Amino acid sequence: MKKKRREKEVHIIGYVISTGQDFNDLTSAISFETEDDEYFVEDNKLGEELFDLMDDKVEVTGMVKEDEDGTKWIRITSYEVLESEYVNTDYEDYEDYELEEDDEEEAFREGWTY
Repeated sequence: MKKKRREKEVHIIGYVISTGQDFNDLTSAISFETEDDEYFVEDNKLGEELFDLMDDKVEVTGMVKEDEDGTKWIRITSYEVLESEYVNTDYEDYEDYELEEDDEEEAFREGWTY
């Protein structure tokens, strides 16, 4: 008779990583990695939102269960992004942005317009 594993709620900090790709090399599965453990993310609405946070440092809250083989799974109930890999390249003061002389020459060679 199989013994049912109990779920427990945890609060952990780590990184969202890709653990599976489809035929087009797009991420099809993710996990949440800490310094000590890796948790495969269960498919739910919040878990799907983590696909947009690949490589970001995130604090998650969720229910964890462990398979008989020791694989840990987490069902995300909430999360907060702590550090994002996304770099905002929108310049609010674009009109005031001036290129250095060397940058102007490189921009000209590359065919940039400014």
